Amino acid sequence: MITKLNYYFAIAVWWCNINTSSANACAFFYALPKSRCNVFRTRSKPGLLNQGRDDMSDYNLSDIGGGDGGGIIIFFSRRNILKTITGTILSIPVVLECYAPSGSVHSQLDIFQSQQKDTDSSEIWTNGTKDVTIIFHGAGGQDSNTDALLKVLKDRRVDSTSSYIKMVDWSKDSADLLQASVKGCKIGTMLGDAVRNNIENGVRPDVQNIHVIGISVGAFPASAMVQKLDKTLKPSIRRNIYIQLTLLDPFQQKAIIGVDFGRLNFGKGADYAQQYLNTDDPVPSTNDPLPNCATIDITSLRPNDIFGHDWPLIYYTNELNNTYSNHGCVGLVPPEGRQSVGKVMKGLGKDN
Repeated sequence: MITKLNYYFAIAVWWCNINTSSANACAFFYALPKSRCNVFRTRSKPGLLNQGRDDMSDYNLSDIGGGDGGGIIIFFSRRNILKTITGTILSIPVVLECYAPSGSVHSQLDIFQSQQKDTDSSEIWTNGTKDVTIIFHGAGGQDSNTDALLKVLKDRRVDSTSSYIKMVDWSKDSADLLQASVKGCKIGTMLGDAVRNNIENGVRPDVQNIHVIGISVGAFPASAMVQKLDKTLKPSIRRNIYIQLTLLDPFQQKAIIGVDFGRLNFGKGADYAQQYLNTDDPVPSTNDPLPNCATIDITSLRPNDIFGHDWPLIYYTNELNNTYSNHGCVGLVPPEGRQSVGKVMKGLGKDN
């Protein structure tokens, strides 16, 4: 049994050196008994000093406090400290998972008007628009790489009068990494519903092709939009609209516990879904092929001076710039170029 001297020595050493050495805290921890509640007294009956019990209900607290009111009760032991630490650690994922869906969407989502950085007033979705391309940037918002993609998509299209290309600015919601996936799904669902409304109500009835591109965490709104359109468009309208989903190094984990969300959901609802993949970058939850997509693994083609997570976006932009397009929806893969869902193409087109 630990003595009173051991207690006071451990406490004194710990308090005097708490800011200089974590080893002192460990010394204090191991000086504690394993499972007892310890009672200290400053002015009380000597017989109760340093008595320890698992159940403090037998103590008369008025006796412990003494007539002079100087009692102090400390309920800590190794077991209780370990329980507290373990409980705290285990509660963190739960707290974060509850935080992820909290809050409302802050981004402006009127995709039928131009919100492009270049304020191109001609980029408006009209009732004669046939080819639609919607891009969702990653967590960092628009940058030079997304600007380059946007430029190529516009420059390479054949007919700008019947096509519409839109980079959705959802940076107000994508910056918070814990909430971005959840809010991204909400945003994609909302936009899918808005597009469906406009098509079915005859406001924009001529749409033939919809190409949705998701970059990194932008995969969540991109996938949600595609699935919303696929599930809610009237069958007679849906069968006449081709929907393609392109994901560029997509982030696949939703919030904290949804580690399999991307694997189970990304690619569903699209007529064709493709994933451009880099596997050797440190960004978590981006290095695995998606079973509901045709995957192009371009890791081995990456130049050393390009960060791995940026590479799929840069590669795809260069690929589009060197590919002939015969319609307004740049990047649509022709039937003869489509790969089987779940298939992984590696390097220069070699099957994996």
